[in-house]
Amino acid sequence: MKVIGDLTDIDIAEAHQSKALMDQIEEGLRGQERALDFLQAKRWAGRSEAFAQTWADLLNQEYGDNLLESIEMLSKRGIRLREERQKRAHGVVQQALALAKQIRFLHWELAFPIVWPDGWGSETGGFDAVIGNPPWDRIKLQEVEWFGERRLDIARAARASDRKRMIAALAAQNNPLWQDYVEARDTAENAARVFRECGDYPLLSSGDINIYSLFVERAAALIHNRGVVGLLTPSGIAADLGAAKFFRALTSEGQGGARLILLYDFENKKVFFPDIHASFKFCTLVFGGEERRTTRTRCASYLHAVSETNDADKVLELAAADFAAVNPNTGAAPIFRTRRDAEITTAIYRRQPVLVDRRSERPKKLWPARYVRMFDMTNDAGLFLRRDELEAQGWYPVELNRWKKGKAEAVPL
Repeated sequence: MKVIGDLTDIDIAEAHQSKALMDQIEEGLRGQERALDFLQAKRWAGRSEAFAQTWADLLNQEYGDNLLESIEMLSKRGIRLREERQKRAHGVVQQALALAKQIRFLHWELAFPIVWPDGWGSETGGFDAVIGNPPWDRIKLQEVEWFGERRLDIARAARASDRKRMIAALAAQNNPLWQDYVEARDTAENAARVFRECGDYPLLSSGDINIYSLFVERAAALIHNRGVVGLLTPSGIAADLGAAKFFRALTSEGQGGARLILLYDFENKKVFFPDIHASFKFCTLVFGGEERRTTRTRCASYLHAVSETNDADKVLELAAADFAAVNPNTGAAPIFRTRRDAEITTAIYRRQPVLVDRRSERPKKLWPARYVRMFDMTNDAGLFLRRDELEAQGWYPVELNRWKKGKAEAVPL
């Protein structure tokens, strides 16, 4: 490993030498790769009795006392196997290899062995820097986007209830598109299940998972204790309730300060990404490993140009205590357009408590307020009527943008 790390690939001879050495290493690691592929495939297979039984047989040394060699043997010599149990095991291993090829499992510890010289998860291992712009897509199948590339009439349905009715019609017609839709939907649901259950994403895999959040948590696990992560993500990483535990871990004060180094929040305004809605917000998120901390975090909100990061009135330096004071329950980033905004807001929060303090096991309700969610635009779509539908059903408009039909009244949303 060290020999490859010391090679600079400065000329074609060293490049060929690097490849030859890496080929040798990969061949030597093939058994471990097969075993890890099998374990990952077992996760994706869900509650598969065949996978569970084969795994139990492997652990019980049914096919030999070396786990790696047993999986390798089952992947290559199935034709020679005669016993029912061995046939089943061979089929399971072949299914695992097919899943590995389809999903393309990446085993970081094998792909970058030099980065973890003392083994995966060791305190001395990890990347010095992880930098990137991960995908900003939800794992859950988005029907509008999916059908937008296949059936525009379904994608453009005015309401979610109309769209679901049209999708159900595909199933009734035995349309091939229905089967493609079901396969895509099931694959997305299975992926979400794996990410929630695998244990690699304990803080950012709840709710409606966005792929970028998995990249963020994975980056945090990949960096060295003194390393740095720099990612471009939606601003939800610093504001959404689902990201609260992770973000609070970055802003909580430890020895030497907080891990969050910089958070620059931008409003798209069609300047940065012309094809994305003007009001969409994204941020530059920079944080360190467990041992890389800072006493002051550089923050700015509602930036519309990179040059504004040099504006002293917009860029603030906040301590861990400032995050806790403004958003004690979630630890979310406070949104300040200017330095004066920050001064006024923090002064208010120093004098007045939040509505409910949820930091302890028994939340403290500090104000006599009650809040509810009345309607959901998607889940309650069947309750909403458009103007043309109201007119067709005999409704007529009255004052205050309301509609009447007999004694019944429809109100605007």
